[in-house]
Amino acid sequence: PYRRIELWKDTPPGEALEAPPSPLPEKARNAYAHYMRAYRSWIPERRLDEARQALALAVRSDSEEPVYHYMHGLLSLKAGENRTAREAFAKARAISDFSHRTLAETLWEARSRDLIGERREPLALYQSVASAPEALRSVRRAAQRGLAKAYDSKQLGSIAPDFIYADVYR
Repeated sequence: PYRRIELWKDTPPGEALEAPPSPLPEKARNAYAHYMRAYRSWIPERRLDEARQALALAVRSDSEEPVYHYMHGLLSLKAGENRTAREAFAKARAISDFSHRTLAETLWEARSRDLIGERREPLALYQSVASAPEALRSVRRAAQRGLAKAYDSKQLGSIAPDFIYADVYR
């Protein structure tokens, strides 16, 4: 039998299921297909524009999936589209479902705001991440650095968006 488990909580497995859960609805399958097209555009050849277009389609197909917004935000930063990135991170944060994901989205929203020149707004966001007890150490340290100094576009060269572990960022 299949059992439900919650990956982010230390709880016993859920009730036994007769069969695996039903397949994804068509809307979610279409969005995921766009997401995978973005992945294939980005990973081997770093085709940024093509990957961003595919992610925009994923977001339009399933606007309730925070990872699509998040990745669109990261690639928008790589493209220098800081306002688009800020909006994407804010949308992802508004619908996020796991605290670690929300904290990463908050960190990146703060960084995108820094890049736009909105220094006062990012400080509050950095503080919320830095003071969150559940924040991963690397995310907390990144937020503390953001409190001390505005995020600089030169730092963007070192980020490498990963579509497989999309919400594991510092």
